[in-house]
Amino acid sequence: MWKYRSKSHLLALLISFFVGCGLGYLSLQSGTDIYEDVYPAEVIQFIQQNHLIVCLASGLSIAGIINIIRLTEYFATRWNFSPILVILLVFLLPDALLMIGVVTILPAAIASLIGIYQLHKEKGSYGSNHASSDEEIVRLYQLHHPLQEDMRLLGQACRKNAIKIRCIYALGVVAAICVIFFIQSITLIIAAFLLFVFAFNIILRYKSTNELPILSLLVQKCDPVACASAILYYSQGKRKTKIQMHIPLAQCLIYMDDPALAQDVLALMPRKDRMSNIQYWTIMSYIYYLLKDEKSLERCKEELGKMNKSMGFSNVFVPSEEMGVVQNKIDLMNGELNVCRKYYLNSLKRARFPFQQVEASYFIGLISFVEEDYPVAELYFNKVVSMGNRMCFVEKAQKYLDKLNQMDLSEQSVE
Repeated sequence: MWKYRSKSHLLALLISFFVGCGLGYLSLQSGTDIYEDVYPAEVIQFIQQNHLIVCLASGLSIAGIINIIRLTEYFATRWNFSPILVILLVFLLPDALLMIGVVTILPAAIASLIGIYQLHKEKGSYGSNHASSDEEIVRLYQLHHPLQEDMRLLGQACRKNAIKIRCIYALGVVAAICVIFFIQSITLIIAAFLLFVFAFNIILRYKSTNELPILSLLVQKCDPVACASAILYYSQGKRKTKIQMHIPLAQCLIYMDDPALAQDVLALMPRKDRMSNIQYWTIMSYIYYLLKDEKSLERCKEELGKMNKSMGFSNVFVPSEEMGVVQNKIDLMNGELNVCRKYYLNSLKRARFPFQQVEASYFIGLISFVEEDYPVAELYFNKVVSMGNRMCFVEKAQKYLDKLNQMDLSEQSVE
């Protein structure tokens, strides 16, 4: 998980170091009067004689602050710490955290370089038969599927909102740093802490709702083509394309019957935390089932099992629902039709969204068709056709309905 954060972590350290050096230089140019109330005369004399050291110290201080923020973000997601606990530590132990941040700059930079090298090596060994960049994903998508122009406005609107959210978050971090270092009143610090917690929750809530209009195209309207188009427009910047929402995009491609491209999308997905790894292996198991890759399907189950064994302090087990999805695909591969029928009947009862009902209905109809329970198969295939909109299950269900109609005609001719 660290390697997916390594590039941004290293860039943040470099930028913050040079910004800190610049701030130190500007403060020296404005004179040493601002230090007289803080430092003794000997320290002020040292500052006047060693401008370079002061600039470097200022750069290391700012880089240390950014370093400890990025490290706490990583450990919070790695071991499931509460963000409120992290913010509280920043307010209560600023000096200790600053010291830790400065001391760990060099180890963090070395680890980031190693992570960048490993990630580059993985991409290089991924193979020429697969997409190796986000731009390549878009190009391959346009070769296989239509990119709906009417989804451009929706994707761009969600992207603008996402940029606003990131800017607000960055301003909040700057404000928190200013409060820690420039306000001495403990009452004001506590009040600011409560305000930051409240604002942080609002930002998280707003961020979670920003992508809902795009997701609703798949989960509510059963239109993976429109949803995928909106995601790709959402991912397009002014200069380059950086794929967002990898999991929903891969699901759209699965429901468009393009598992190979869905696999390419997931291969470029940054797995920064435990939940993203769970989602990765769960969706990948569906892809391997469609590709008829039994060994890789078993590997998905093993990887999810490893997460339960090495959960550390997070106490986060792989949910039984995700393990059930993988096991169901293995059962389908092995022809355990009765087990799969029960699974999909339960899934249909618990389905909250139309796209889940369509998928469960298709597989129930398919299993019924294989077991020659044709009335039940026809019932569920008709449900798929009526609800499925542009999901690939509609075309497949219609083919089975045509076969059932031909069987009825042949039986009538025999009679």
